[in-house]
Amino acid sequence: MPVGPNSRSPGGAAALEQSAQTITTGDVTGEAEKHYLCTIAGLTASRNLTLPVASEAGQRIRVTILDGDADYELIIKGAATVTINSGAAATEWSRLFQAGESVEFISTSTTNWAVSADARIPCSGYMELTTEGDGEGSWVVTRPHNVGGAWTSRKDRGDVIDTSTGSIKARRAGHWHAWGIMKPKDNVADGGGYRCNININENVFSSQYAGASTSAIYVPCHASGEKSAGQTFAISYSAAGGGKGCAANACWFGGHEIL
Repeated sequence: MPVGPNSRSPGGAAALEQSAQTITTGDVTGEAEKHYLCTIAGLTASRNLTLPVASEAGQRIRVTILDGDADYELIIKGAATVTINSGAAATEWSRLFQAGESVEFISTSTTNWAVSADARIPCSGYMELTTEGDGEGSWVVTRPHNVGGAWTSRKDRGDVIDTSTGSIKARRAGHWHAWGIMKPKDNVADGGGYRCNININENVFSSQYAGASTSAIYVPCHASGEKSAGQTFAISYSAAGGGKGCAANACWFGGHEIL
């Protein structure tokens, strides 16, 4: 959606009054009929932009992020008695943190704002294991970075990838889909097995098993669901007898946000 000086909302409504905001250490109290153009690269913590009590139905507020921040977010919420999309009053609706994200709200009453235009940008990313790992115990759930493995980011939209731990972070509440594939470095013995897991906040959430007397097996796994802001996803593996490792340039992990 357009965000320039003369931008209009869908349907040709008059342009809102622009309000430039450089947000670092304080919150912003919103006013009706304004378009907040937010610079947030200097955030020292996540900050709130609060939607106010409207004077009548049909008023509008728009919030646009001009740059973005890799660590902190602009939290959109209602004032003490104000709801967004008829949710709970004074409660976080969502977070904005990427350059170009823009959301417009229209008041449906004096105490509720509804989202009328949503241009949040879905986060996504994936990484490749570029250094092999090895040394896990028998059927011990193991994260590759804990046994010498190293990840390389191949795509990161929204600053959600952490290659040091091979994890992806949900920076705002919503629906996520995570996927991965693991391959053992060494042969899996007859009657043994190799398992690929998706972990959420260190707990195994979804798991897939394969067994074969070869190292040429690829074990995929995926998981989907609603996640809270700050929850992390990671991939892990385990193997019968241990010591099967994870192969370089053959293991992948990724995820994407569904808005």
